[in-house]
Amino acid sequence: MKAVLRKKVNSQKLYPIPLRIIKDRKATFIFIGQYIKQIDRDNKNCAVKKSHPDFLYSNQLILNKKSDANKKLIDAEMEVNYH
Repeated sequence: MKAVLRKKVNSQKLYPIPLRIIKDRKATFIFIGQYIKQIDRDNKNCAVKKSHPDFLYSNQLILNKKSDANKKLIDAEMEVNYH
């Protein structure tokens, strides 16, 4: 699971931040509702740079969404294994 920057820009020239989940070679994107400029994106760490005014909030939101998605994946795997 990884936070990525989509290449499709919105009308305000901002890029959405979705989580990309790959399972069985199929990618699924969960959009978290945050948009940033391309220069505010830290590609190495998959995070929002400190140059963004709300970088702490945005990075915390990304971590929370990753955690929620991980919990759902684990629950789904457990349900499959028990049935």
